[in-house]
Amino acid sequence: MKVFGTSVKLIYLLRNPVQAVFSMYKHSLVDADIYEDIKKNMWTEGCFDSYVEDYLNNLERRVYGQRSLFALFLYGRYLATALKYVPRQNIYVILFEDFIADPEKETKKLLKFIGASTDIPLNYHMTENVGNRVPKSYRTLKAAKSKFAFWHHFYVPKVPYLGNTVERIWDRWYWTITDKASIHTDLGITMNKETLEKLKNFYRPDVELLDATLHTDFGKRWNI
Repeated sequence: MKVFGTSVKLIYLLRNPVQAVFSMYKHSLVDADIYEDIKKNMWTEGCFDSYVEDYLNNLERRVYGQRSLFALFLYGRYLATALKYVPRQNIYVILFEDFIADPEKETKKLLKFIGASTDIPLNYHMTENVGNRVPKSYRTLKAAKSKFAFWHHFYVPKVPYLGNTVERIWDRWYWTITDKASIHTDLGITMNKETLEKLKNFYRPDVELLDATLHTDFGKRWNI
């Protein structure tokens, strides 16, 4: 409390952790560096099941290599820690599932939480997520990523007066190229029932901690 003060507000967007880790795995395929592996058909049906099995049964991976991907969605421990420093009324939790179902309602609730006007015009048009793809042109994406990274690491810090405006222009440029130069790669990526149950068992203790911490029923909603 002494560090953050009483006016700091934290916002958490939570998604069913099993579905979240599955989505994150597929999203990782957007990296142009794996394009050649995609062409060799290395990412096919069953690859996610093997990925999860390897993680759950390999202590070294759980402690080091792939820990971050699975640990990203251990919400209970994060919220329990946050409550040590920030009062409960300053923490707002929104469920991804609720936002997708009614983005206008959830956005207005969020605006109210931060003390902003709920009467401002907002565009709730749902656009396609351009993730889960690999480039048709490996060179095009590599060049785009290089220029994008150079701008963020050099120009933005050194030319602050341009700041947000130019950064938004580069964001649009990069993602437009990503969209046009890419194809879907997640069409054969599935999760079998056994993997689903294993992930539910893995996340269940943390979801129980989350519900106990926030006095919610997210575990029931997520069927975990």
